[in-house]
Amino acid sequence: MDQALHILLLEDNVYDAELIERELHKAKLHFVAKRADTREELITHISEFAPDIIISDFSMPQLNAIEALELLAEHEHKIPFILVTGSQTEEVAVDCIRKGANDYILKHSLTRLPSAIKNALKNQEVEREKQLAEEQLKHSEERYRFVVENIGEVIFQTNEDGEFTFLNSAWETITGYTNLESLQKPFTHFLHPDDRAVVFTLYQKIWHNENIGKTYEVRFKAKDDRELWFEINPQILYDERNNIIGTFGSLRDITDQKLSEQQLKASLEEKDILLKEVYHRVKNNLQVIASMLSIQAMYLDDDQMKKILEDSQNRIFSIALVHQKLYASNDLSSIAVDDYFKDLVGQISGLYGGYEVMIDLDIENIKLDIDTIMPMGLITNEVMTNSFKYAFAGVEGGRIEVNINKNSRNQVVFKISDNGRGFQETPDLKRPKSLGMQLINLLASQLNAELTLENKNGVTYTLVFTAKSLN
Repeated sequence: MDQALHILLLEDNVYDAELIERELHKAKLHFVAKRADTREELITHISEFAPDIIISDFSMPQLNAIEALELLAEHEHKIPFILVTGSQTEEVAVDCIRKGANDYILKHSLTRLPSAIKNALKNQEVEREKQLAEEQLKHSEERYRFVVENIGEVIFQTNEDGEFTFLNSAWETITGYTNLESLQKPFTHFLHPDDRAVVFTLYQKIWHNENIGKTYEVRFKAKDDRELWFEINPQILYDERNNIIGTFGSLRDITDQKLSEQQLKASLEEKDILLKEVYHRVKNNLQVIASMLSIQAMYLDDDQMKKILEDSQNRIFSIALVHQKLYASNDLSSIAVDDYFKDLVGQISGLYGGYEVMIDLDIENIKLDIDTIMPMGLITNEVMTNSFKYAFAGVEGGRIEVNINKNSRNQVVFKISDNGRGFQETPDLKRPKSLGMQLINLLASQLNAELTLENKNGVTYTLVFTAKSLN
C-alpha cells in the first residue's frame, strides 16, 4: 500500500493492542494505529483520524462491539469492522456480523488478522464500486425516463399479442387516452379502421423478419374522434434468449404536416383547374383571331397581302397548339416534345397538301417548358413554311427533316433541314433582311441558342441551347 493504513483499535487492554500491532508489523503492513475504549473517543477518532478499518474487542468496561457497530450504523459510517475476541461464543460473533461486522478472529489466531484486513478492505472497495455503479445506473435511468417522458414523440412497447405494455406521457398528450385506458389493450384498437389491414400486413412482415423499411404513415383515432396521422417506426423486441417477445418503437405526430399537405394539394388542384381554363380560353381566342384573319383574307384582292395574313395565321396556330396541349395535359409546366411537333408538323404539312414532300421526324422523348417550346414551334412554322413555298420548285423527291435530341452536354440540339434548292445567297444571320429571318433570329435569342445556317444541298438550321427545364 502506498499510503499508511489508518487502523483504529477498540481495545482497553494495552498489551492486547500491542500484540495486534506486532502481528500486523510481522505481516509488513504499512499502517498507523490509534486506540480507543470509550464511545467519545470512538466518535472523535472517526472524525479526526478517519480510520480505514476498525479492529475491536467484544467487551470493554465503557463500550462493546455491538454498541460500536450501532453507533457506526446510526451515523452511516461504512468502515470495515473486524471483531477480535478471546472468550466469546460463535453466536456472539455471528450476532456482530449481523450488525455489520466484516469478520471475527479469535485472539489466539491473530496470524489470520492481516489477511482478514485485506479481505475486508477489498470487499469494501467492491461494495463501493457496486454502489457507484448503482448510483450511475439510477441517474442514467432517471435521465432516460426524463427524456422518454418529455420527448415530443410517443414511445411505445407491445407484447406478442400486440397489446401496449408501455406508453410515455406523449401518448396521452396527443391522443387524449390515459395509460389506464390504453395499457394491456391491442394497439389496433386505436387505429383508424381504414388502416388496420395495412398495419396488420406490416406486423406480419415484422414477425417474419422481412425488411419493412424505416417508417410508415398510419392513422389513429384520438379520444375525441379526431383523425391523427403518425409516422411509425416499429422494431422487434427480443429477450435474452433471442426470442421475440413483442415490439417497440416511436410514433411521431405528423397530423399538422398532413393537413398542410392536403390543403396544398387542394390549392394546387384548384390552381390547375384555373390554369387549364386560362389555356383553354387563350387557345379559343387565338383560334378566333386566326379565323378573323382567314375571313379578312377572303375579301382581299392583293395576293401579297393574302400571303402575309396566311403566314400570320399559321404562326397563331402554332401558338394555339401549345395552349391546346397544355389544356389536355396533366402536367401544366411542360409539354412532351414529340407529341407537340408531330401535331405541329402535321398541321403545317396539311396546309400545303399539294406538295409531294416527305416529312422525317427524329424527336427524342423529352419534355420542355412552355417558354422553350413556343419559340421552337414558331421557328418550325417559319422554316417549314419557307421550305414548302420556295425550296422544292423543280426538285423531285422533296424532303423536310426535323430533329430534336440531347447532346452529351445535356443541351437541346434542334435541327430543321430540307433538300431543296437552297438560297442563291446565304443570308447574313447577324443582319437579316427578310421578316422571316428576323423572326427566326429573334426567337433563337429568346432561347439563348447558338444558331447556325448551312446552305448546301438544301438548307439546314441548327439551334443548340440549354433548356430551363429538360426532362
